[in-house]
Amino acid sequence: MTLRSIEDFEAQIAQHWRMSDWGGLRVSVACSGGPDSVALFVATARCSPPNSLLHAFHYNHQLRGMESDRDEWFVKQLCEKMGCQFLVARSDGSSNLPLRNWPVGLASARSGEALWRQERYAFFRSAAETTGVRYVALAHTADDQVETLLHNLFRGAGISGLAGMKAFRPIADGNEVVLARPMLHLSRQDVLDYLTALNQEYCVDRSNVDTQLNRNWIRHDLLPFIQSMYGAKVKQRLLQSRESLSEIRDWIDEEAKAWIDSHPIRTSPEGFQLELDRTHVLPWPVLFSILRMCWIACCWGLRDMNRQHWLAVRRLLETQTSGSESSVTLPDRVLVRKDASMIYFSRADEV
Repeated sequence: MTLRSIEDFEAQIAQHWRMSDWGGLRVSVACSGGPDSVALFVATARCSPPNSLLHAFHYNHQLRGMESDRDEWFVKQLCEKMGCQFLVARSDGSSNLPLRNWPVGLASARSGEALWRQERYAFFRSAAETTGVRYVALAHTADDQVETLLHNLFRGAGISGLAGMKAFRPIADGNEVVLARPMLHLSRQDVLDYLTALNQEYCVDRSNVDTQLNRNWIRHDLLPFIQSMYGAKVKQRLLQSRESLSEIRDWIDEEAKAWIDSHPIRTSPEGFQLELDRTHVLPWPVLFSILRMCWIACCWGLRDMNRQHWLAVRRLLETQTSGSESSVTLPDRVLVRKDASMIYFSRADEV
């Protein structure tokens, strides 16, 4: 990689932060010590404004013994070299700062990738709130977008899941902390070339080649097979499809937000309700987005809600009623009831 290429890499990172109107806000990079997060951390440190304060958030899952501790030590040393703040938490609940609202002991079940991700994000949110950080940057690349698309496709995801990761999104609904992904337009090879050009070391996580984990199987087995059948540019074609789906998702969400703005809906942890005569003319994708936004505004979890649950809600809405009430029960004790004029979403124990 030439010096010009190094500048191009860092220019893309800087452009992402300009999009977020970074200014003098505090930011952090979720840094595992691997090549992607190290490249993002170093590039952000090199192109950040003088009045910014950069943190590295490192979560030690303690799954790989001495290797996990090596990664933590490496990120700590990198922070000292770059003159940045280092914040760490471990799965046993220990950390180097007093975290707020962080569920200590979350890792006890050790049930897999989804739980590990939940652990990390719980730490990122608490660390950001404790330190006053506005942005937590994640080192997802274009390759990760492709793998996410395929992973969600096999899980039966809809447009939202197939549209992939957003460049910016709240870390939690109603929370001011924002997850930022500055490298979504850069490839994994771009990252490796950048690190090589800077002679920058990084850690290698041997678990990333364990194809018993779904994403690793997609990366190491499935994608090479697909490329052998469809050619080397298949990733670019998949990204083009994802971009088209992303535009559709964004349009649907904009329509849903506009409808909510013109039809204020009162939401609370107890639930919400909608007038049927105001919703029956809406296309299902828009109505689904409205219901999902209201669900989130109630601070109800979506993890257990799948396509079949939402289809049950759709069937309930489309069922003709003759004055009698009908209902369907959803995960997390949510009861959906419908009468001749209204549909009600409420916690079962609040009814």
